[in-house]
Amino acid sequence: MFKVTHSKKDNDGTILGIGNNSDAWYFSKSDAIKKIQDKGGNSKSPFYVDVNGSRVEVHALPKDKPIYLKTVKDGKETNNLSSLPDC
Repeated sequence: MFKVTHSKKDNDGTILGIGNNSDAWYFSKSDAIKKIQDKGGNSKSPFYVDVNGSRVEVHALPKDKPIYLKTVKDGKETNNLSSLPDC
């Protein structure tokens, strides 16, 4: 599993990529979506954000076009990726 600690956003806040500066990895939005979709029938996402010690999965939603990266609801943020520091 990949712990996401940073996100790249455009001026409108759209997530363009996700990464972890400490572990020195970065996935563009399209590469992250592909990696999530490649999980096939496995519902577990390979990416997560740590929110107060809890893992919040990153998903590619909706299942059709246009697809975007979003965390599942945790009751705190609409999308935890938006509040991460920039890559």
